Amino acid sequence: MTTGLGLFSTEASAETKNAPVEPSVALRPASGPLVGSITVSRGSFVYIRSNIFLGVDTKTLKRGVGYWPGTGRPGSLGNPTFAGHRTAATKPFNLLVNVRNGDRVQIFYGGAKYEYQVFDHFNVKPTDVWIKNGKSFSVFGTRLPTLTLFTCNNGTQLRYAVFAFKVNNGPTKPKVPLPPPPSGGGKPKPPAPSW
Repeated sequence: MTTGLGLFSTEASAETKNAPVEPSVALRPASGPLVGSITVSRGSFVYIRSNIFLGVDTKTLKRGVGYWPGTGRPGSLGNPTFAGHRTAATKPFNLLVNVRNGDRVQIFYGGAKYEYQVFDHFNVKPTDVWIKNGKSFSVFGTRLPTLTLFTCNNGTQLRYAVFAFKVNNGPTKPKVPLPPPPSGGGKPKPPAPSW
């Protein structure tokens, strides 16, 4: 399996090729449908606003942010994982490397809004597929739902990963639908960190 960001850049091994595949994952289209949207912000500054499509293949990532099939559902105890380009196609994650701990991530999925807070971010190797399993985050011994965002890191062979934990108690219905992501033109530069 080859993904648009090169996470599986080598041919699958014989045991992987013959391993059973979860039916719900195997039947999903290679270039998936629109499944939601994402906003990443610090205060009133919005870094990222994009549609989310099912899949992380090259064709899907040309359309916007890709939701990695088989990872957790937004809001669940799992770890939904999202990929996006920084410099190619629609560039939905072009400012992801500016995201810092404490920044907010909002996922609109299944008619509900889920809010997360960034707790870690760093470079990983293209072969570090453990990121789809997430980075555990616990409060007083209670594991919280997490999500992972990742993109290429320009000029290197590395990927930049951002990890966030869920902060609201459950899904909330948005009062106003999220406007479509901006088209064309560059995105504004983020504010300087306040720390």
